[in-house]
Amino acid sequence: MTDSLVESLRVAILSGEFSPGEHLRQSTLAERYGVSRIPLRDALSRLASDGLIEFDQHRNGRVAQLDVDDIREIYAVRLALEPMAAHRAVSLVTDAGAQRLAQLSETMDLFATDLVEGPRSRRDFYDAFYRESGMVRIHGVIMRMRDEMTLYHRTSASSAADGHDALRQCIRDRDPKRAEKEITLHLEHAREDHVSELLKGQPRDASDSPADV
Repeated sequence: MTDSLVESLRVAILSGEFSPGEHLRQSTLAERYGVSRIPLRDALSRLASDGLIEFDQHRNGRVAQLDVDDIREIYAVRLALEPMAAHRAVSLVTDAGAQRLAQLSETMDLFATDLVEGPRSRRDFYDAFYRESGMVRIHGVIMRMRDEMTLYHRTSASSAADGHDALRQCIRDRDPKRAEKEITLHLEHAREDHVSELLKGQPRDASDSPADV
């Protein structure tokens, strides 16, 4: 029950159904998902460990909210880890693994503008991609950082698709150096775009799809 609840809450948060900073009333959530307080508290604690939820001193939960310094710190970690993991993943992936990644990547683009399936399919691809690196701890840190950023950033579907095409080609060609470069460039661009957007305080365009961050 807790695993199912964690996934349901994760999807609701990453799709924007619950906004950054929004308070999560346990009584409301328990009624909505038809669960008791115990599995709900367990689910919220797990999401807090993933950086998606914050608790105040009274153990009241709210969706995590990031500032510019948080964004820069997250991208510093991602830039240190993701290019390295991408290089190793492309170096080690088997033919069967590469085929599976291509399918997941194509599914990700198919659902790019879907507020529910978009984040889920994107997470499925990058989870599988970085898992190919064989670096379990680094994979875990990367996925947590990605989840935190998915709460915020938006980009055009066409821009994300271009990046996915380039990474798919790196996987097909077994070109780890190019994969490392593509991931680095993408992260640098996304960081500057996100910081600029946050500083300007401009509202997100509801017509944009969640970024592949």
